[in-house]
Amino acid sequence: MTTLRAAGFFLPAVAVATAFLMNPQPEAWYLYIGLLIAAEVAVYWLFEGINRDVEFHSGYYWQVRHYFAWVERVETTQTRTDSNGRTHTTRQVSYRTHPEYWTAYLNTKEEINISRQQFLYCSKLWNTGLDYFPTHHPNQVRGGGGEASAWNREQETMQTATYKKRYKNYLQDTNSIFNPRRVTREEAKREGLIPYPKIIDNTQEPLCVSPGVSYAFSDEDQMLFRRLNARMGLKHQIHFFVLLFPAEKGVGISLRQRQYWEGGNKNEFTICLGVEQDQNVRWCKPFSWMDAPTLEVALQDWYIKNPALDMPALEQWLTENIDLWKRKQFSDFKYLGRHLSPWKSTMYILLTVVICVLAFLLLLNGL
Repeated sequence: MTTLRAAGFFLPAVAVATAFLMNPQPEAWYLYIGLLIAAEVAVYWLFEGINRDVEFHSGYYWQVRHYFAWVERVETTQTRTDSNGRTHTTRQVSYRTHPEYWTAYLNTKEEINISRQQFLYCSKLWNTGLDYFPTHHPNQVRGGGGEASAWNREQETMQTATYKKRYKNYLQDTNSIFNPRRVTREEAKREGLIPYPKIIDNTQEPLCVSPGVSYAFSDEDQMLFRRLNARMGLKHQIHFFVLLFPAEKGVGISLRQRQYWEGGNKNEFTICLGVEQDQNVRWCKPFSWMDAPTLEVALQDWYIKNPALDMPALEQWLTENIDLWKRKQFSDFKYLGRHLSPWKSTMYILLTVVICVLAFLLLLNGL
C-alpha cells in the first residue's frame, strides 16, 4: 500500500520533468512548478477519495431558501506577440447569468438542492412567511439575494433529508477478523438479503422488507423513522435501519445480512426482525459496531416482552433508550493501516496516469 501510494505521488514529478526536458523553457519555471503542485494535489485527493467509505446521515429542514438569479461581469485579458516581437493586450467584457435555484438548510448545517415545488410546499406548510436575505457574489452587477422560510418547529411538519458522507474506514478492503468474507450480489439475492436502500430525491426508506415477508410498511411508519433518524442523527451520531425477514429463516439470516453490509457503517444501528405470518416478532437480532452491545441486548429483551410488530412502539422505545447507544470510534482500527482492493488499486494507478499525461501534454503544447 505504501509503495502504491508513493508511486502515485512520484509519477507527476516524472511527467513534469519529462516535459521540461523535451521542451525546456526556464523562463516559465513557475508554470512547471504550479502544474506539478496541481497534479500532486489531484493525486492526493484521488487517493483520499478512493480510500474512503460512505455512510448515511439524516437531518431535518431548518429553513428552505430561494436564491434569485444574478448577473456576473466577466473580464478576460488576452496577450499575443506579433511577428515583430511586440506584445498586444486586449480586454474583453462579457456578462454571465446565473440561474435561480432552491435549497434546504438542515439542522446538520448541510445545504442541499431541492425543487421549486418543494420550496413552495414547505413555505405553505410552515406558514412562517418569507424573509429576504442578501448574497454577495464577486463581480455581481445585477440580481442576487434571496428569500427564505423557516420551519415552524412543529413535529408533524418536519421535513427530513438523508445524504451521504465519506469517512476513513480502516476496515475497508482488509482481511482482518473484523471484516468477514464478502457476500456476492448473487448470494444475497438467492438468500433474500436486503441491499442498502437508495437515496431518491434526498429521501431514503429506513424500513425494509425481505422477499418472502407478506408485510409492507406504511408511509406513516417510514416517515416516523425518517424523523427519528433526523432528530437523533446529529446529537447521537446514529442512523437506524429496520429489516424484516421470514421468522423461519432463523437468526442466522441476520448474520449473513451483516456480512452483506460488511458490518454496517460506523453510525448505523440495524435491527433485524424475524416476523411470522401473524405479524408477531419471533426473534430480534440487531447489529452495530458498539464496543458494548448494551442497546442491542436491551432491545432483544424488550421484544421478548413485546412481540407485536408495532413501529410507533419501537420508535418510542428507541427514543427513550437512546442513551444506551455510543458510536464506535473507527480511529481505534487505525493500527490496521489503509488498504485498497485490487480493483481500487488498478483504478488509482490508471487515473493517476491520466492526470500525469494531461499535465505532460499541457506543458509540452501549452508553453
